[in-house]
Amino acid sequence: MVDIKPSLYAKDLNKAVLIGFMGSGKSTVGNTLAHHTSSVAFDSDKLIKEKFSQFANISELVREWGIAKFRELEIELAKSFLPLMNEPSSKRFVISLGGGAVTQSRTMNPFSSAAIIFLDTPFDLVKSRALRETRDRPLFKDVDSAHALYKERKPLYNAYCDIKISNSNGRKISDIVEQLRSVLGW
Repeated sequence: MVDIKPSLYAKDLNKAVLIGFMGSGKSTVGNTLAHHTSSVAFDSDKLIKEKFSQFANISELVREWGIAKFRELEIELAKSFLPLMNEPSSKRFVISLGGGAVTQSRTMNPFSSAAIIFLDTPFDLVKSRALRETRDRPLFKDVDSAHALYKERKPLYNAYCDIKISNSNGRKISDIVEQLRSVLGW
């Protein structure tokens, strides 16, 4: 299922930004979309990990520096995309943001000209993924606190998005990518 808001039609459809809860499939969908459309994919968590390679993963960075410092790093990274976001271009790209990016308007503001896509994934599915990948999920400490965080963020994902696409259990990534290609005209 795809929900499209009227705000989409005022956006630069060559620029796509994926948002959603941790484990929702943003990186996988972003990389697959880029691969199938000869576009460029950026992953905010991966870029932060590369810049701060002294840490084995995001969880270690958050343990050492705290979540507030990590959010500041996300804001700095978002600002670094401003020249690309402000450039009128026919070159397509997709950016996968970390699950908490929506908690800071200063992280989201640089992407206001792009099509914001919310991968709406049921909590049970993100839970099963996160439990398999806990090493790099610093805020998935336990199921109850993660579920509370999921419920807290879902209204933010809905508020920021121009496109909401269902990523329910059993849904193929290729189907999601094809729907996005159709909506974006890629």
